[in-house]
Amino acid sequence: MLSKKTCRRFSLVTLLFFFLSLEGVRVLAQDILDSPTTQEGFSTTGTGGNTGTSSTSNPSTGTGDGTSTSNSNAGTEVAAEPLTVPKNEEECVLVEPFGRYNIPALEIAEGESWNRGPCGQFAMTSSMKGRGKNVRFVNVLKEMNPLNIFTVPVDLVRFAISKGFSCSQESHQSINRLLSEIRSTKRSVLCLVHASELEKSGDSYKIKKQNEPHWVNVVGFRLAKGEPKEIFLKDSYWANGSGKVKSMPVSEFDFLWKENVGIAKVMLDPKRLLLILGAADSADFFDHLSNYFTYMSAGEVLASSVTTGARALDAMYRGFIKLFTTGNPMELIRGANHLVSAATKLVGGLVGFVTVKIGEGISHAGRWLMDQGANLWKNGGILGKFVAIPFLVLGSALKIIGGVLQVVGNLVASVFESIGNLVEDIANAIADFFGAILDAINPLNWF
Repeated sequence: MLSKKTCRRFSLVTLLFFFLSLEGVRVLAQDILDSPTTQEGFSTTGTGGNTGTSSTSNPSTGTGDGTSTSNSNAGTEVAAEPLTVPKNEEECVLVEPFGRYNIPALEIAEGESWNRGPCGQFAMTSSMKGRGKNVRFVNVLKEMNPLNIFTVPVDLVRFAISKGFSCSQESHQSINRLLSEIRSTKRSVLCLVHASELEKSGDSYKIKKQNEPHWVNVVGFRLAKGEPKEIFLKDSYWANGSGKVKSMPVSEFDFLWKENVGIAKVMLDPKRLLLILGAADSADFFDHLSNYFTYMSAGEVLASSVTTGARALDAMYRGFIKLFTTGNPMELIRGANHLVSAATKLVGGLVGFVTVKIGEGISHAGRWLMDQGANLWKNGGILGKFVAIPFLVLGSALKIIGGVLQVVGNLVASVFESIGNLVEDIANAIADFFGAILDAINPLNWF
């Protein structure tokens, strides 16, 4: 039998959790009312007290310069600032609805005042808005890239899946693959290029001034005799303003896309890399599972450790402030666990990256030996053929060994990435759950 004292304690705890559950339901309900997750037609994401929608039955109509005849007084409305449709639309293959892929001027100003140069988050925000998700540019920035550093592909993939979008990463793709995806789905595709200044000579390009890697959202093509001639981009460099779209010759885009430059080439080597997002709420169990069982390059894992560490430092900074102002330690705990995740990825990334580079060196030596053997076999006569055999055999063996080491290095890094992601997601779940409870019982939040 339980004592009366124990029963009273159990009853008090039960009542407390009952109260907290009611509080949680109230907060959740209020969040749903205040922040709808989908757009009706062209939804608003207002900064003021009013947030209206423009329904599909009474859509706003663009004037061609990024303005609209909508009479809503919301702070920033996508319908009021549609993405400007290219001229001669009948010659184009475009995303639909085209205007919804815009980011309103107030959101751009809000984001840039907080964080300058966020190309990955800009492209992702445009992509999600176009698919009907009511995301706000500055919130995407804060969640994914709080310290204004680079964005690795895995960060975009994980963020998209966390918001309900299926998302996959593909490399070594082609212009025709891009065109086919947009034509069949009417949805945009994210691509990693570099924003270098180019110099054209005849039909070829060369880099005049090297610039950094850059994410763009591809929203369409212009065709000539059925072949892609121009490509349309929405991004933070060439088409940063509200309503703006960058038109670029396909040949120029392909040069910027086919091979990256600088540290991205060393770490990621993302040749013709693209990200494909599904429709809103298209993520299923297997998409979420892919966060933990994805084969990645060791270089990307190493880069991921840096971006994870940046989010950890930001969370710890905010956690210290929240701890001293409200007494809630969960944000600080979140940051500390993210730091553990970053350290895990860093260790795995380093081990994998070194292993991969050793493998590449061995493979290169094997290719050199095979080239020498092939040359002796072809030009060395009968004696040369005898000498060529050990060159060819040893070269083949080294190529196999080097290839195995590269796979092993990437696999080791991928395992550490998965562990780090699991630590990060568990930390987020715990911090969100217990943080909400502590905020709910904090008297400072009752008024």
